[in-house]
Amino acid sequence: MTSTAYLLICVDGIDAAGKAVSAHGIASGRMETMEWPLYKSTGFAKTITTGDSCLIYVGGQRKHSQSFIGFGIVAAVEPAPRRWSEQDSSLVTNPATRLIKFANVEHWARPVSIKAHLDDLYFIKNRSRWGLHMMGGVKRIPVEDFELICNAA
Repeated sequence: MTSTAYLLICVDGIDAAGKAVSAHGIASGRMETMEWPLYKSTGFAKTITTGDSCLIYVGGQRKHSQSFIGFGIVAAVEPAPRRWSEQDSSLVTNPATRLIKFANVEHWARPVSIKAHLDDLYFIKNRSRWGLHMMGGVKRIPVEDFELICNAA
């Protein structure tokens, strides 16, 4: 399917009023707009390119947490416009420096739990502390892991 695959990780956020916002809600909004922000300290932000496949993971503790909810195919990665903001512009975030624009996005009706696949994912090296592998916003993953999760959806 692809030569390079990435994992885009979304976690629960806080809006300007101090109210918690679920990672699923944030990721779903990004998928709907077909745009995903990358920040100054986000790993791999400068290596993602047109044609790459991005699996979308929802962390946190709320709805559909610890699950993969879909994927997108990268159409372009561009500098983030100065006035770019999330679908819910009240989210408190650092300014994005780059913006992934997807050619297409598939949002699965049934999320795929990571826990059901921990023993099968190559990028998870420490099964007992797998959450450590889900930090950092973006991870490069083996194409086999991307395909495993997509086939499980």
